[in-house]
Amino acid sequence: MVVVEGLDGVGKSTLVDALGRRLGAIVLSTPGRAFGDVRRAAEAAFDGAPLARQLFFAATVLAASERAARVLAAGDDVVVDRYLLSTLTYARARGPTLELDAVLGALTVPDLTVYLRVDEAERRRRIDARAGSTDEDRWTLDARRRAVLDAEFRALVLGHPVAGRGVVLDGGGRTVEGLVEEVVGELEAVGRGRLWG
Repeated sequence: MVVVEGLDGVGKSTLVDALGRRLGAIVLSTPGRAFGDVRRAAEAAFDGAPLARQLFFAATVLAASERAARVLAAGDDVVVDRYLLSTLTYARARGPTLELDAVLGALTVPDLTVYLRVDEAERRRRIDARAGSTDEDRWTLDARRRAVLDAEFRALVLGHPVAGRGVVLDGGGRTVEGLVEEVVGELEAVGRGRLWG
């Protein structure tokens, strides 16, 4: 299982889709397309309630983990667009957080977690050009907040037990195909050759 994490506008979904095609893997995302309208309603309902917001996103991660476990048990592999580290990072940036030990113990641990980054000017351009950009997308554009999020993502990707092997990739000025090849190389390093062979 491969997870791609990062701030809004760095190209996570594009990389996840390309990896899914290359590896013949099932693509999942959190909170997931099924939560589109529900997510917006939950974000509005939990405005000013960061602990409730964290529980909502943790529940969507747990649901994706359970689905990933079924897919893996059937012999297929999975690429996930956002997972637990996004929930933890954004919750910590917003304020008080809950201990999620019960959730942590129930999650499928990925083989590889990629933290994807791009130059901030490029990320801002992508968010501005994105149809349907939300206040949530723009929330990450504040320079101080972005620095906190970036530091938290780096620390978690490189050291959290639910990250598996963690790597930081700079997507700026690189082709999607080049990034896919780098991720495949990282998977080879953790002995996951069955994914593509």
